[in-house]
Amino acid sequence: MSAEVRGAAATVEPAPPRATRTLVWLLFAVASFLLLTMPRFIYIGDPVTIRMTTIRLLTTGRISVPAEVARQFGAPGQYFFEHPTTHRFYSKYGVMNTLLYAPPLLVEQLTQGELTPFDQLDDDGRAYRCLLLNCWNILVVLVLATCLYRTALLLEARPRGAALFVILVFFGTFLWHYIRAQTVEVFQVTLFSLMFYHLVRFSQANRSAASGAAVRDAVLAVVFLGMLSLAKLVFFALFPLVLGYLLVEIGLPQFTVLRRLGWRSIPVVSRRHARLIAMIGLTTLGTLALILYLNWHRFGSPFSTGYQQFAREKTLFQPSLDGFLGYWIDPQKSLLIYCPVLVLALIGLWRLPPQRRAVYLCAGGCFFALYLLSASFVNWRGDWCYGPRYLLFGLPVLCLPAACLLSQNWRLPAGKPIVVCGLLAVSFASFNSPLSIHGAGFFSAFQARKCFTSYEDERAVADIANDEVRAYFYQPHWRINRDLRRFRLEISPFPPLEMQRGQLSAGEYQAIAESLNMVPLGNFYWPGQLAGPSPEEVSRNP
Repeated sequence: MSAEVRGAAATVEPAPPRATRTLVWLLFAVASFLLLTMPRFIYIGDPVTIRMTTIRLLTTGRISVPAEVARQFGAPGQYFFEHPTTHRFYSKYGVMNTLLYAPPLLVEQLTQGELTPFDQLDDDGRAYRCLLLNCWNILVVLVLATCLYRTALLLEARPRGAALFVILVFFGTFLWHYIRAQTVEVFQVTLFSLMFYHLVRFSQANRSAASGAAVRDAVLAVVFLGMLSLAKLVFFALFPLVLGYLLVEIGLPQFTVLRRLGWRSIPVVSRRHARLIAMIGLTTLGTLALILYLNWHRFGSPFSTGYQQFAREKTLFQPSLDGFLGYWIDPQKSLLIYCPVLVLALIGLWRLPPQRRAVYLCAGGCFFALYLLSASFVNWRGDWCYGPRYLLFGLPVLCLPAACLLSQNWRLPAGKPIVVCGLLAVSFASFNSPLSIHGAGFFSAFQARKCFTSYEDERAVADIANDEVRAYFYQPHWRINRDLRRFRLEISPFPPLEMQRGQLSAGEYQAIAESLNMVPLGNFYWPGQLAGPSPEEVSRNP
């Protein structure tokens, strides 16, 4: 058997027993911990409106939403786009999100006999839907954990190092917040990680590109990228990078030119690569055709993004230094603060196998492309949200060299435990604080900030007139939530309230204090967990 065929065959060999056992224990530990720390509140905003479309799909077979329902949510065009001809309302978010929410809602429909709109659910209904969404999140996260673990093994990490890497990525970065939240970011991370996993498998099988394994992995990589694009249109910008990598990997630029017509050169593709290139091309064209059709069906034009009717984002791109620098230095959006595992990944770059550096470079190029696009958004912060959520999709993959580093023998025997425990300790003491982040409502810091502005549709901290208060709310959210919890427990006053004591009348001061007491805390599903919510708080904060 030739070396090329052996290399391709190695990609389909079963994992050794030790690697499988480690994966089983990893999945058990992750599932148990996430089940124990499930949130009590349903993540409001975008995912609620997306699930309204899912409910319509499951109950009527349509993806349009009644006008009287759509107009209740936000400003015109904020969540739903009104078709210019049919005047039907459609979610402006990708259809793939609608489909990915179908499983838990289908279970609810089968067990409850009906699907009630979110705003009509009673306390028991909210609790049951929250439980189903939490369990669905955990299942998706287990797929993500398996994908990252097996990708790390393909990058020649050891099973224990790969498992440590998964734990660090889940609980040592702000990904944990979105693992708990019932929102679409966890889908984006999983789809991008699955795409990269199959790119790595393809890079192993490319020497025998006519094999079924190579064709399957190349097509699956494109399929998952297509699903990602159907979830959020901006990801279609990654197609040139991924297709370019696949074509370079199979050697298309090296095909011999047999004929010239004027200035044009026609490359002749060898027969053994033709099937692979045809499958990649058909999958890409199919994805593009589906996107254009769905845009035409929902927004009236194949080239409409669905954002034109929302005044705040009508001009979607507005490049400035704020976004490009903010993703590194902003205390609420910095990658270095909310994803410190990146530092380990930078060190681990030198441990990547040389034959895998090209595919990792492709992933890095995808991340950098979305960094440039996201930093150019008029709403680059993505508020209301926690951390740099627009860049979350690629961070686990970008951190994969850390798995290689954790698989090496270190000179200091206790070095790895110290680093891993140190990163987890920093995480739990700050951006993953069990009390100040996970123990509070998903938007507590934003809701506390809104108590200090009279604007109904508040857009930025700059709307707050008092400079001291404005500066206070630029702090990381775990500090704001910590102060809010201490205020609620009557341990200490809430700093912004004290800053404005001399500027407020007694009635205004009392009104703000009462508003702060309405901000949700105790965001754990099981009663009694870390000062869980009272029944009154649950009923007034869905």
